[in-house]
Amino acid sequence: MSHRIQSRFVLSLVAAATLLVTTAGGVLAKCEHPAADGVCPAGMVATFDPGGTLTAGSSETVGVWIHEGEVPYAADRVEIVFSRVGDGTVLRVAATPTSMVGRWQAIVDLPASGTWALAADVAGPDFAGSLILDTIQVEPPVAPPAGAPGTSLIPGPVLPWLALVAFAATVAALSGLVARSRRRQPAVQG
Repeated sequence: MSHRIQSRFVLSLVAAATLLVTTAGGVLAKCEHPAADGVCPAGMVATFDPGGTLTAGSSETVGVWIHEGEVPYAADRVEIVFSRVGDGTVLRVAATPTSMVGRWQAIVDLPASGTWALAADVAGPDFAGSLILDTIQVEPPVAPPAGAPGTSLIPGPVLPWLALVAFAATVAALSGLVARSRRRQPAVQG
């Protein structure tokens, strides 16, 4: 590996490790009596629900379930933290509660494909901390194939103007034909 590639690789690893330590430390630091395995004694758990395949460059609705043990947790605030493993890009998205207790959702537009580490920052009546979620794979943007339906060489707004110009040219041509035919007819004498 070249020195530049090694530097980027090491920087990416450091950024990912920092995010992991920071979010894991948040859970331990904010629980009243943290357990040895890093799980909050209250049993706070977050589960990510991507709602399907995530694609870079498109707005996607994602969800997070927050539970205290097996019971949905009525949090006051939830924020989903996306951290790209490749370069350390961090994106924080505020989630809104849904009609189901413990379920929050947000609209996210991830700028790049690749592997993203996730965490949920949760604040509630008796808990405040970061819960580490799974990593996800974000697909690259899909480009439409050349000549696909819906593509046009002429942009849509130009088409009505072209139709108007063609109509005016047709009227002018017909007017010219009518005028020529009148000139050729002999005058009727009375």
